[in-house]
Formats: sequence, C-alpha cells, structure tokens
Amino acid sequence: MVKRTGRVAITGASGQVGTLLRKELADLPNEVTALNRGEDWGPALASAEVIFHFAGALVPGHGTSYREANVDTARTVADHAGPDTDRIVFLSYVGASPDSGNEYLRSKYEAEQALLSTGLPVTIFRCLHIFGPPASPGPTVSAFLAEPRHDRVKELGNGQQRISPLYIGDVVDACLKAGLDADSPTGVFELGGPDEMSMDEFIQIVNGGGVRVSHVPAFLARVLGRMSQALTPSLVDLLIRDNLAPGTPETTAAFGLELHDISQVWAPT
Repeated sequence: MVKRTGRVAITGASGQVGTLLRKELADLPNEVTALNRGEDWGPALASAEVIFHFAGALVPGHGTSYREANVDTARTVADHAGPDTDRIVFLSYVGASPDSGNEYLRSKYEAEQALLSTGLPVTIFRCLHIFGPPASPGPTVSAFLAEPRHDRVKELGNGQQRISPLYIGDVVDACLKAGLDADSPTGVFELGGPDEMSMDEFIQIVNGGGVRVSHVPAFLARVLGRMSQALTPSLVDLLIRDNLAPGTPETTAAFGLELHDISQVWAPT
C-alpha cells in the first residue's frame, strides 16, 4: 500500500467532519492547511497533493444560496487545483441529481460535476445523516436531543421515515483511505450506516429511551420550511423522506471500511 505524504488542503476545515479529520491527520507526516470561508484558498489548493473538499451547507447562511455554498465553492476548488493534485475527496449526499426536486440535491450534483470536470482523480462519497458521539453529537443528533428536565422531542414527519445514520468516525475513515491510499478507487460511492431504522427509533436511541415525540405533519413541516430561518424546503424534504444508501456494501468493500451502528456509539450507560 502506497501512502500519500504530501501537502493536504481541507476546505470547510472547521466543520464537523473537517475538525475530526484534522485531528486524525495531526499524527501523520502530511502538512495540512485548513481553509474556511472568507480566506484565499488559491495557493493552498494549487500546492496540495490531496484536497478534501468539505465546504458547503445544508442550510445556507443568511443572504447566501445553495449555489453559493455548494456549487461555487466546488468551482473554486476545480479552478485552483494544481497539476500535482493526486486526489480530490468530496462529500455529497445520496440522491444528488440534476433532476431532483430538492434544491440542495441539485446543487450537490452540480458540485460533483464541477470537480469531475477537472479530469483529476476524484472520489465522491454520497453520504446520509451523520451523527457524532455523545461528547460531540453534531447538528443531526443535537436537533433531536431532549432538553434537560424535559422528556419531549419535536420531529418533522410521522416518525416512520427510514434512515441509516452514519457515524462521523466512519466518514473520516473513508475520507482518509480515499485521500491518502494511492490504491484507493475513484468515482462516486454511496455511504450510509450499517443499520436501517425509523426516525422515531433513532430519537429513542440518542435519548436513552423514554422520550415522548411530537410529530409535525408533513404538510405543516413544508410550510415551516418556507417560513423558518432555521429550516429550508430542501432540509424539510430530507427530514420527512426515507434516507437510505443501498450502495453502502459495495463502498465498504471497495475501501475496507468497518462501519459502526449507532447503538455501539450511543450505548446505554
């Protein structure tokens, strides 16, 4: 196995996945440059052997759009990646398509195409909802944790939508193997967690059971998606639909991944 030991650039380096990736890279010989919004990415991208492109948004900030957050950042990477770049690793989302009715998924597809158009080796992981451990649960879990002294959680949809939540440690493991292992494959790969469950079951697991769930009907959730600053129609659509990645077994085999189910990470104490 040949390992890449050259310079690494990480866009979106202060995000959930970027932060953990930087910790994992700290013990490796690669020189790492962390890139965030508002900075000049050009020099770091041009000199990087490996680019991990994590910058993007499921809920764009005030005054920005999915195109600015997801497509334009990918085009910046595509425009500045240098001839010595051996691998670009990108996190997309299952269902990314030019024909999707979901604006977020359309923007993720356009971002994929921008990177693939470079002709450089690109590995794209189309992931699902990512969860962190209890000490650092991340936004997906935090949105469904009951507040102290309360036993009720509000959820969009009927709670029976099927999901395969994906552990952040497994995402970082996949990215490291794709970026640093010179023998790893390129292309587009689906990646979800090893277990399928309902959203209601997910909520009970992360809360240790015993919480009551208030369901917001889908039609009302869609109204909230158009009115609330914390939501978008695209996010609501993803939360009330099934989120599964049927291509996960092929991905785990291709990259030698051992996935963690949520009960392993959120084990009862």
